[in-house]
Amino acid sequence: QKTAYEIPKRDWSSDVCSSDLVNRLRSIKKQLEALSHRLSLAPKALRSQATSLQLSLAAIEANLVDVKRESPRDVLRHPAGLDDTLVDLINVVAIADEAPTHQARQVSDEIMARVESELSKLRACETHDLAALNAALRSAGLQVLGLP
Repeated sequence: QKTAYEIPKRDWSSDVCSSDLVNRLRSIKKQLEALSHRLSLAPKALRSQATSLQLSLAAIEANLVDVKRESPRDVLRHPAGLDDTLVDLINVVAIADEAPTHQARQVSDEIMARVESELSKLRACETHDLAALNAALRSAGLQVLGLP
């Protein structure tokens, strides 16, 4: 009889493995891109604040997903994002006949720590950097950015 084993799940595991998280991140990046066109005459500090947030979000996205992937075959051409690595690990463990090996648990812990680190960075960007940018936009009389 086959028994399915699991790697311990985190609150965010479904977010990372779904497109919701990436869509939210990309929505903010798209708003920032549109904002950069409107900020051409704004103070340099405001433009720099928006650019800094845009670069931070791009770095987080690049760690979570393969941003260069355009087709299914691109998985062979570029390093996998943390989402692919996490899904692959979950799939391998789910079809196993025995409990995950010590090495699988170590890899799981490492991947989950890296994902948690990226999600912490994203939360900081949303709660601190985006909030600070929105406050600066508000004081400049410009439309603020919203979270999807």
